[in-house]
Amino acid sequence: MGILLKQVRVHGFRGLDNLEVDFEPTSVLVGTNNAGKTTLLKSLQLALSNSFQITDDDFFFSNAVIRNKIIIDMLFISVDGDGNQIPEFEDKWSTVITENRITIDSIGNQLLAFRTVIEENLIRKSFKKKQFIIDDWPKFKNDDDEFWHQQDYEKELTFYFDEIPFFYLDANRDILEDLKSKTSFLGKILSSINYDVKDKKIIEDLVKELNKETIDRSDILTSLHTILEELDTAMDNPKNTVDITPFTKKLRDLNKGIKINYSQFSMEYHGMGTRSWSSLLILKAFILQNMNLADASQVAYYPIIAIEEPESHLHPNAQKKLYSQINN
Repeated sequence: MGILLKQVRVHGFRGLDNLEVDFEPTSVLVGTNNAGKTTLLKSLQLALSNSFQITDDDFFFSNAVIRNKIIIDMLFISVDGDGNQIPEFEDKWSTVITENRITIDSIGNQLLAFRTVIEENLIRKSFKKKQFIIDDWPKFKNDDDEFWHQQDYEKELTFYFDEIPFFYLDANRDILEDLKSKTSFLGKILSSINYDVKDKKIIEDLVKELNKETIDRSDILTSLHTILEELDTAMDNPKNTVDITPFTKKLRDLNKGIKINYSQFSMEYHGMGTRSWSSLLILKAFILQNMNLADASQVAYYPIIAIEEPESHLHPNAQKKLYSQINN
């Protein structure tokens, strides 16, 4: 059993003013340029992330109207293993959501429904974000009785959950950029590496031996090492030693020079298709790592993943394999 993001409604955000979208466990958005695909993904980010960036240009405007609020309504339901709705959230999700956030629809099903409102703080000339419990989930209407007019909700609470993380990959993803950034998903994976004391000593001894062998088998490095040892004499400090370490000797530093090769070539030699898909697979590895930790601790975990233009830069034959891989 688990949960499912079932519906999202958006008002006043960029080009979207009165929209409802139904979601399945895997959903594909298809449309022309400027149809609103990226805006819909960004609306999920606004509602589900703990931080947000908004400018005046993000508010909907047309010849007839200028909106001063962005409203995003989200509906989560409880589902069984086959994705069918069931009446109640399982215990681990009830613990996460808490009783005061759970509402019940007209036929007795438990829901997690909340509204995110973003509007300008005129005093501070900035934008403020508030979230409210939606007591019910009224039928969507596309007329003068639009969903954002139907009720003003007063129960303000935060609806950011570590157990429902939102991951967004834009079309400019690149494994080379991931390798450089400590805050990328790859950087977070590498920073989480941990060895016990025994394994750490074994690996560092192997690296030490590798450094020694590398120097001993090179006349140039051996000569360089011998000359650098004269530093002890110059500094009149014979207790110090000089080391040349072609490979970093501390395990904590090994990830700083990490490289990823494909078909025996570094990623620098590959095109954007390979680099883009590699970046997406890094996200998969990061999410699976978190899922394994959640499973081991028997806690709730439901990541929401938004991928912009997943087929970007890929050959048509590779594009055919996309859906099953993303779905998995």
